[in-house]
Amino acid sequence: MSSKVIEHHKLRTAAQKEAALEVLSKIEKEGIQMIRLSWPDQYGLLRGKMLSVSALKSAFTSGSEITMAPFFFDTASAIVFNPFQPGGAFGDAELSGSPNVVMVPDPTTFRILPWADRSELTRIVDPCLNPATLGDPGTPAKVMPLAKG
Repeated sequence: MSSKVIEHHKLRTAAQKEAALEVLSKIEKEGIQMIRLSWPDQYGLLRGKMLSVSALKSAFTSGSEITMAPFFFDTASAIVFNPFQPGGAFGDAELSGSPNVVMVPDPTTFRILPWADRSELTRIVDPCLNPATLGDPGTPAKVMPLAKG
């Protein structure tokens, strides 16, 4: 993934840039070692990825890649969308073959989880983007506004 993709594509507001600096400062002050990035799949189930502090710093500028695999299954883990058909079953040629997508951590969603130990103390919610088009691959953040009509 290219470096500084978030800055290059202007995916951060001024408030989010400030929040990212505050998050990194708080993480250092609290001695937090691992950060849980979370995102909802198309069914609203929370998915996650753990990052070290240095990986989070990188994710704040370049995003963090994840596999598209969870988006191809239903809630019973049966394949619903065939990733190996043209368009990856989403009608988008860039999603053919189950490519990685980019999570863009939103630092304004940072929370310390009081029930977790020091290695799993925080969470940040992420939208996911197709790295080729920077389009959202069908997560609830994209689908819910359509449902609200």
